[in-house]
Amino acid sequence: MIKNPANANASTDAMGVDSEAAAATAKRAALSARKIAQERRDRVLATCPSCYTNLPATGECGYCA
Repeated sequence: MIKNPANANASTDAMGVDSEAAAATAKRAALSARKIAQERRDRVLATCPSCYTNLPATGECGYCA
């Protein structure tokens, strides 16, 4: 992309990248990553009623079954 000095604004760098847009994108990505991490922490894991270990995706306890 060739930068036109007549249309240039203060928020673009030498490569023509809009730094405000890049910062906004990075902020959205960080918020999204934090939201995903929080959802993973809040997830309730299935627990074996006999030995109280976390169950695998199969739902069958590897110790008690």
